[in-house]
Amino acid sequence: MAAELDSLLTFVLDLLGQFGLDDFYSSSRHGPPARRSLGGGLGGGNSHLGGGRALARLGDGARRGGGAFYGPKISVQARDAIGRTHQMSTIQLDFQEPQRFEMEYIGADNVRHRPIMIHRALFGSIERFMAILIEHYAGALPTWLSPSRSASCRCATTTPTTPTSSSTS
Repeated sequence: MAAELDSLLTFVLDLLGQFGLDDFYSSSRHGPPARRSLGGGLGGGNSHLGGGRALARLGDGARRGGGAFYGPKISVQARDAIGRTHQMSTIQLDFQEPQRFEMEYIGADNVRHRPIMIHRALFGSIERFMAILIEHYAGALPTWLSPSRSASCRCATTTPTTPTSSSTS
């Protein structure tokens, strides 16, 4: 599980970095107390979040509570050009849907296991993400991201005329 989360978090950081957002921090949150969670806290705790390299690189701060009602989550925050922070991406573990739908798989040990679902939101909503990018770049988006990529202009001052055929009679 830790290797999968590390891979997802590395992907998120690389993806956001491609858009010029490279000042990150994260927080991981345990699931809520058993009385507020589905399944009475089944599968809760931050042990499944692991101590991956990507999470350590972000300077993770674990907090009790605040996770989704179905399990713990990792939240990636980014600072824009003027220092404001925005929640950009989340990775959440879900112990409840596999339980509710009685999902199982046969592991390498030939025994039935219950999977853990991973929900990820790479950009949050695309509209909010674009608004953050526009503010981050103060409207001057990089060429590869700009809505108008090129413009054309004429080089000649006059328009050429089409030759007419002359008839000999």
